[in-house]
Amino acid sequence: MKALVVGTDYFADRFSYLIEKENIRIEKLSKLPKELNYDFVFLSGSACTIENIKTSISRGMHVFSEQIIFNSESDISFIDQAKKRRLKLYIGSFDIFNPVIKKIKELIRNQDILSMRLDRVGPVSYSNINIIEDSVIHGIGTLNYILGGKNKTIKIISHVSENGQFTLALRIGDVNTIIYSSNRNQYKERIIDVFCRSMRMRGDIVRQELYVLDSRKDDPNLCETGVWSFRRYYVKKQEPLETLIKGFLKEENPIDYGSIRQVLKAAFKTKSLLLGFQ
Repeated sequence: MKALVVGTDYFADRFSYLIEKENIRIEKLSKLPKELNYDFVFLSGSACTIENIKTSISRGMHVFSEQIIFNSESDISFIDQAKKRRLKLYIGSFDIFNPVIKKIKELIRNQDILSMRLDRVGPVSYSNINIIEDSVIHGIGTLNYILGGKNKTIKIISHVSENGQFTLALRIGDVNTIIYSSNRNQYKERIIDVFCRSMRMRGDIVRQELYVLDSRKDDPNLCETGVWSFRRYYVKKQEPLETLIKGFLKEENPIDYGSIRQVLKAAFKTKSLLLGFQ
């Protein structure tokens, strides 16, 4: 397996330690190099263009794009091309490979999920991607992945945006979700709260910590009186990019092609509402 990592700004420096890794090449570019003899391409920052995604697919490469810069729904026709060529495709945050997210996805299996909330805050963005453009696709994609990523309907309920922050209420399938994002915080934080009928979870994606309040299954009456047991999961910390490349190529597509389309349509509609373009 030969992997190409393309990004600009902080991105390539952040993963510069991988430069000596076998079969992984890093390029500080916003466009793909002419030589494309690779199995997999990872795009980040200003490299996440429709042109780069389409070129990668046309050259027969699996594609993971951390973001997407697009201004119309017609731009996402590349999904059909990836499906036709049986290439793996994902667009969104590599938080889906974070052990906290994977553990939450495991724990909510067969649970009655009531609601979810994802907070994405930090200082002014270190790339040229608008905070709305960044957080919308990452937030919707991550929540959809946790909920199964099986072509679920995504409906925008309400939205508020001002002064570098926004709140977005969505219904994904039959679960109500909220995404809050702000670039006015001093430190980067990624906090997810999941509310189930018999379980409450809070995950710190950055620190990779997970806290769970679980109802006492040995005495159902205790649950009615509000008595919960507390557990903390010490998840194994992993290098996200190495995990991503290995996991992405080894496992099935993180979400199906129909779900990619639903997420991108919801992201475009949200951007249209918050940024005021059609």
